[in-house]
Amino acid sequence: MHSDFLSALRAREQVCPRGVFDDRACDDAYGPCPAPHVRRRREAITQLSTAQGKGAVIESPASSPIPSRTLCERKDFMRRKASERGSVLLLEMLIVVSILGALLAFSAPSFMQMRMSQQAQQALATLRAIQNAESFYLQIYHNGYVDPGVLAGTGIAVPATCDAPLLLGGAQAQTQTNGYFFQFTPGPALAVLGAGCTAPGSTTFSLTANPESGRGRSFFVNEFGIIHYSDDGPANSTSPPWFW
Repeated sequence: MHSDFLSALRAREQVCPRGVFDDRACDDAYGPCPAPHVRRRREAITQLSTAQGKGAVIESPASSPIPSRTLCERKDFMRRKASERGSVLLLEMLIVVSILGALLAFSAPSFMQMRMSQQAQQALATLRAIQNAESFYLQIYHNGYVDPGVLAGTGIAVPATCDAPLLLGGAQAQTQTNGYFFQFTPGPALAVLGAGCTAPGSTTFSLTANPESGRGRSFFVNEFGIIHYSDDGPANSTSPPWFW
């Protein structure tokens, strides 16, 4: 029986020389690595065979003799290391995801604040453009103040006239743009009809710009050309003036 066991070990050593870990070839030919208590029993048998002079040490093709149980221990060691490495990688991934989530949570409010500030600046620029166009229209045509859509003359060909002065771009005459609502309100009194005009404008007007989300800075301007702002609801003529 001892000789059969040693022959099996020698055959396994030929299939699995030191430094080559082909688990499929070894397991298919001679079965998986034995359990620790089985390996201890085999080691005892090998030591007994050594004492009897039957050669417990097997010559490895890798040029140096090694105990027959070394390959199985190496395979078990490699499997344990692979399992431990997989657990470490999962833990590292969870840590990275947690850090990214924390950074996102801290940066989201700042990003929203920056976006609201940018939209407010764009709304302020549109408000100034409309107010300047209203002033130019009054000076050129003497027809009061008209709707921004009339100032843009959308769809009307050149040359410019009182009914299509082309003082604004089509984007600036829109009632909703860049996250803001724009509302033009003409005054109740009509102006004197200007020369070459078909409909009179008004003697006064007001223009507001309010954020779509309801959060952010609102603006107000009228025929006096002073822009007012409010951070708590829609702005009006009593709101603080904007000097920037």
